[in-house]
Amino acid sequence: RSLERLSGPVGGVYSAAFSPDGNVLAISGRGSNEISLWNVSDPAHATRIGKPLTDPSAHVDSIAFSPEGQVLAAGSDYGTIQLWNVTDPAQPDQIDEPLTGPTGPINSLAFSPDGHTLAAADDGGTAWLWDVAKPASATQTAQTLPGPSQGIWSVAFSTDGHTLAAGSDDGKVWLWNVTRPAHATQIRQTLPGYTGAMSVAFSPKADI
Repeated sequence: RSLERLSGPVGGVYSAAFSPDGNVLAISGRGSNEISLWNVSDPAHATRIGKPLTDPSAHVDSIAFSPEGQVLAAGSDYGTIQLWNVTDPAQPDQIDEPLTGPTGPINSLAFSPDGHTLAAADDGGTAWLWDVAKPASATQTAQTLPGPSQGIWSVAFSTDGHTLAAGSDDGKVWLWNVTRPAHATQIRQTLPGYTGAMSVAFSPKADI
């Protein structure tokens, strides 16, 4: 059967993410400060959920759901990250003030498998970590993860949550040991050989 064609973002879709249960799809449009939520439990009859989420201060560049699906994170082109409680997607609640620190666009976001850590990649070549075990009182961990000489386009956690990978414009994939996020350390080996690593991902069955 044919699936529903979703409409909404103007200027093209910039980022999209499914909730862990697969019932909700979040979409942000290029150059837009809005995120549309869709009920896709029946993909052939997808329906928009409530009003779009709006970040009044900036355009949304990246979005990610927490592993349990209760929190939605949105990274902006101003280097801020807004969290929403989407336990009830029809009545989302903005969680406190945006997380700050990065000075450039947030190109990618990723939650650790346990949902306690949020990683963000910025355009300046730095990966940032926040403790979001309690989203309403999220705090930046003790250090950022420098290394890449150019912007980071993508971040991903390994299945056990012990390793963070980042793809950079410098043509390398960078790896950090984040077993203890506040004391993260770079793993010696980077993975070179690219003109620009735009996306990274781990195998779900092994740390590959």
